[in-house]
Amino acid sequence: MNQRLLTVALCMVLVLGLAGSVVASEYIALSVGQNETVTIDGDLSDWIVDGEFVVPAIVLNEKAQAVRGDSAWQGPEDSSGKVYFRWTKDYLLVAADV
Repeated sequence: MNQRLLTVALCMVLVLGLAGSVVASEYIALSVGQNETVTIDGDLSDWIVDGEFVVPAIVLNEKAQAVRGDSAWQGPEDSSGKVYFRWTKDYLLVAADV
């Protein structure tokens, strides 16, 4: 249970960190669909079809997006990632590839 709480907290930090860096942008999250399932296991292969993610990524790879302060950021190799969103009738799904 503690690992799940930590994972949710990390996702919330990422989402809140995104809020300031994606202000003028629009992102449309796709529905999972009634006949599809997404297993929450850290494996993003069920988000990929024909070698491509089924949803666009919000890319975090710029100095202005650094949550811990841009003075500590040393470049995309130091800290970068992609965040994906999908939704079901009951849940908003967030996947982060960091």
